[in-house]
Amino acid sequence: MHYDCLIVDDEKELANNTCEYLIMQNVLSFMPTITIGVLIGTIVSYFITNPYIGLMMRSFGIMKCTMVLPMDLMVITVVFLIYKYNNYAFKNKKNRTM
Repeated sequence: MHYDCLIVDDEKELANNTCEYLIMQNVLSFMPTITIGVLIGTIVSYFITNPYIGLMMRSFGIMKCTMVLPMDLMVITVVFLIYKYNNYAFKNKKNRTM
């Protein structure tokens, strides 16, 4: 009987390891897509934000305005978004149950 319990425990451990492996593989497979999307979105928003803000401000009577977006803050935003994605994906991986 004791031998059967060991097999069940080993199967649970194998299942947990397989689950963690599949989750990690899934996260890593989405990583290039997330990174490229964040980079493209940041670059496009850097060039498109000023015309749209100007268009919205015209309805308030402000005919000419420029909004300065520092590139270093845009880079910090990219790094933060990618870090948060990784942190969220790998969070509590040891506490997952089947």
